Amino acid sequence: MSPPDLVLSLARHAARLTRTPKETPEFAIRVHAESENQRWNGHHRQSDKFDHYPVDKFLDDGPDRALLIGLPGAGKTYALRQAAARLAEKLHEVCLSEPFDDASVVIPIFVDLKLYRGDLAEL
Repeated sequence: MSPPDLVLSLARHAARLTRTPKETPEFAIRVHAESENQRWNGHHRQSDKFDHYPVDKFLDDGPDRALLIGLPGAGKTYALRQAAARLAEKLHEVCLSEPFDDASVVIPIFVDLKLYRGDLAEL
């Protein structure tokens, strides 16, 4: 694929992801960190620096790997879709910039695992 075709494909991908509707009003969700970094130190508990972060800030600035768990309807999928949309907006800006800076390209991929049937390529 030639560079102009690649940039156009990336811009189209970004446009699809940015179409995620935003709920109004939005209920603020905070993450609760449970990790090996949480331990008792005398009478005080040392906690993870992302503990009680707003979920959007956690997904944007948090660790490279995380596991979001919660009850059905708690907002996990919604939060991940919104995070992918924010990354897609940045990708769209990179695609429109002159000159195109391929080093700053981050391609968000959102996969709904409810649709997973054992074959990632098919998904």
